[in-house]
Amino acid sequence: MKLTFDEIRTLAHGADHFSEEADGLHFYKCTEKQEAAWLENKMPLSFIRATTGIRLEFETDAEAIVFDAPSGNKFEIWVNGLFYRQLFVSPLREAGETPVVKLEKGTKKVMFALPSHTAGVLSAFSLEGATFYRPVTYEKKILFMGDSITQGWDSAHDTLSYAYRTATTLGMDFHICAFGGGRYIPETFDVVNFGPDIIVTAYGFNDFNSSHRTVEENMANARGYLEQVKEAYKGCRVVVITPIPAQEKGEDWYRTTRTSIETVAKEQGFEVVDGETLFPKNPDFYADSVHPNELGFSIYAERLVSYFRNTDSKR
Repeated sequence: MKLTFDEIRTLAHGADHFSEEADGLHFYKCTEKQEAAWLENKMPLSFIRATTGIRLEFETDAEAIVFDAPSGNKFEIWVNGLFYRQLFVSPLREAGETPVVKLEKGTKKVMFALPSHTAGVLSAFSLEGATFYRPVTYEKKILFMGDSITQGWDSAHDTLSYAYRTATTLGMDFHICAFGGGRYIPETFDVVNFGPDIIVTAYGFNDFNSSHRTVEENMANARGYLEQVKEAYKGCRVVVITPIPAQEKGEDWYRTTRTSIETVAKEQGFEVVDGETLFPKNPDFYADSVHPNELGFSIYAERLVSYFRNTDSKR
């Protein structure tokens, strides 16, 4: 059963919009306005166009997924809520081979995740042996906005980053609008085509890591960004996470950064989660001095899920 581009769109989650180009169906996590603003602020186009958090979700009795991806490398598949397969497509593409993922017989729920750090493009997508497929739907939605850590930088498996794991554990649909080097820049804010119940913002490290901006300037940028979040998403629950520990930063830097972001977030009436409560200060859980490794991401997600479950009971 070969799906048309229109049929593929019905299965897609985490994309603001799509375009059909000569090489296939393209997926975009941010709006055109956001893309222009990030480019104006020197964000590499490859970061902006990476298909972070974009995936196809469906139930089917297919016995295999066969697809053609002219762009993108690391594709990951989950079956019935469990990690199933990771495919590095670039070597297959260079060898002229078609990617195939064999599935066990019977009806199952599948998540087919596009790459988080490159732009995944689909020119063909087939469910071999399928007599049916139907889209997966959700009651609740969560939107993540942040920097490289929210994007899942240095996670060996894209779908095991903290944003993916938090949302899938909570059973929520999700959209990840995150970029390496991202920070609170008011002009980059826009409303994505999603409609969340919960919004998580996790900027701060890149803001306060720069020697070119003062604390006051960083606070003004965060204020300008979060004021727009409040205005655009009236009635949504907004959770602002301050930076998790970085081995290269001292306590004074963290105190200033945390206090500054907390002050601005509370002006808007938003919840604040101290990033230092989500992540252990232990080098075993870092991929480098800043980014978590896969085990670190699992701890981050576990702690954030606990936060949501504990606070949900009190709301």
